[in-house]
Amino acid sequence: MRKLVAAFALLFFFAPLLLWVAGVRARPFENRPMASRPQLSQGWEAFDGATRFFVDRLPLREQAVRANTWVSLNVFDTTPDYGGNQTAGGNPSRDALPFGEPDQPAKPEPTAGANPGATDTTVLKGKDGWLFLQGELARACAEYIPWARAMQRWERMLSIIRASGRDVVLVVPPDKSTIYPEYLPDAFAEKDCYKPGRAKAWKALEGTGNDDVLPLREAELAVKAAPPEETYHPEDTHWNSKGAALGVRALLRHLGGPAQLRDADLQKGRVDYQGDLSGLVGTPKKRDAPLWTVKRNDEQPEVTKQQVGDVELTTQRWPDVGDPLREGRTVFVQDSFGVAMLDALGPYFSELQNVPWFGTPTADLLASIEAADTVILEKVERDINFFASDGGMLTEAFLGDLEAALR
Repeated sequence: MRKLVAAFALLFFFAPLLLWVAGVRARPFENRPMASRPQLSQGWEAFDGATRFFVDRLPLREQAVRANTWVSLNVFDTTPDYGGNQTAGGNPSRDALPFGEPDQPAKPEPTAGANPGATDTTVLKGKDGWLFLQGELARACAEYIPWARAMQRWERMLSIIRASGRDVVLVVPPDKSTIYPEYLPDAFAEKDCYKPGRAKAWKALEGTGNDDVLPLREAELAVKAAPPEETYHPEDTHWNSKGAALGVRALLRHLGGPAQLRDADLQKGRVDYQGDLSGLVGTPKKRDAPLWTVKRNDEQPEVTKQQVGDVELTTQRWPDVGDPLREGRTVFVQDSFGVAMLDALGPYFSELQNVPWFGTPTADLLASIEAADTVILEKVERDINFFASDGGMLTEAFLGDLEAALR
């Protein structure tokens, strides 16, 4: 019996190595690329990097993850957390959810463009195959700073830009669980606190009386539809191209002018889409989804790219062929929800520069705003409060730098 147990132990530990020698190779199957090769310049962190590098390349790892996920979902009725909101280098991704104690800064003086704090990447299994990021529900239950102070900081940023002679708007897409709460499970940790927390958030967002603030909750609820015409991906944290296009329509109406998204501009189809949440639990799969694209004419934009820090700033310049365009230079400062809006947004602007919140150095962000005639700030619901705290980006120091740059 001891020999049998020993044989199984040796097989367990050395089977991946033997398979690798035989030519079996692992492949990327999660919502991220494989970890990169560690470098000596990383110092002691190279040891952690080496572990991630070799673990990612273990033969049979994909099968083991899928088996663990099946047991978690079907036996324990829960979802595993594989730390999927990590970059290939092992650091929290720039669009993850930073967490900490409410009203406590993650860092006293954070660097603009960084996204400090730990991340909660737990996936919550909902009804009818829907998945949710549990972190967005936890965010609804807690405040990093009082909502009144958070909105004061956002409105100060808007007033600084507006006072400099530029047009400006803050557009706030709602979380998926705000629009499709009926697909949440019957029981989860935040069930009793997320509703009152969310009501408080939207009261603050929708009650500013500031024309430069555009909350999209009511607009998205008005166009909400059940599958297969849903506006958010059932297995992803984001809205789909339909929800994003309808958000763009509301944004263009708010900006005013002749450049408006018409029904005739929309091309409606279907696409197989792999949601990021299915990758986070180790079971990536594609699902049929609405595909809405904008086509105004047969012209294509001139696209230029600029590498700054770890990100690439992309600028589209559309030719004037008769369809109304918003004139001047527009800067679109966005997170991952804004990325989904770009294809529908670009064709209505003579010049549109895309600037990510996370990863763009402060100096480059300020320079882009300074060079703009119109500034569109996009921030998803779950990040609005944290982002205005001292652990986020809209610190007093940053707002002072913005005011000095635009003075």
